[in-house]
Amino acid sequence: MSVENYLEGMEEEKRKFILSAITFENFETKVINPARFDVMQLSNIPSQGDQKTTQSKYLSIAGTTTPALCTITGSVKFSKLFNPPPLTNTKTEKSILKKVITINPIPQEFERYIACIGKALGINHFDFALYQGGVSIGTMTEQSGMSRFMGKDEPQQPNGRKPVVMSNVRSGFMKSGSTSGMWIRPFSDTVPVADLSNNLAFNFGSDFDEFKGRTDMNDAPVNAMVMVLHTVNAWRGKEGFNPWSISLNVISVLVLP
Repeated sequence: MSVENYLEGMEEEKRKFILSAITFENFETKVINPARFDVMQLSNIPSQGDQKTTQSKYLSIAGTTTPALCTITGSVKFSKLFNPPPLTNTKTEKSILKKVITINPIPQEFERYIACIGKALGINHFDFALYQGGVSIGTMTEQSGMSRFMGKDEPQQPNGRKPVVMSNVRSGFMKSGSTSGMWIRPFSDTVPVADLSNNLAFNFGSDFDEFKGRTDMNDAPVNAMVMVLHTVNAWRGKEGFNPWSISLNVISVLVLP
């Protein structure tokens, strides 16, 4: 589905606002929408893995050594960015904690997004974090490693299985919480959620830096249109034949009109 079809029937002011969110970029502060950015101006920086990962790299703008701050726009399917309940690892039965937002991105935009980050990271095949049919963007969990886990209170599906989450993992380039808010947020961090739902006068060019770290609400409402600011990293385990996994790491959320 194209952007035009996705926004069809929407009030003109809101349609223009969301288009502004989709097309916004600030090269100086390294804020980009990979779906709209020239992939030849992107690169990846290898980083030191932890004890479970020997290969790790993150998405960056060519010529820089810091992660690109990426944007993705879509409607909220699920959001637990404040005081989320524990989730249970189905393999170890241990509880883990994670703040996460799941969105339904605009289909055509997401196809471009995936193609762009895959090429920039230099990988053709990779696992991706999905939850309840949407794209999962989260903080660090209390444990590292890719986990299959489910909420104890989640309703069962028709086939008797509970929903499965592929977790975002501790980024290999994130040594500790000391760089909190820069690359990937620890679970203990507050994820800023700015409320622009009644602010049609907001200007992405002049107001974005002020609002990207602002907290107006604890969580993003289900079905709301949002822009999620995040970083992207890829990793794989010690066995080189393992597929790459991509993590989208939430930095902040803007709730759009």
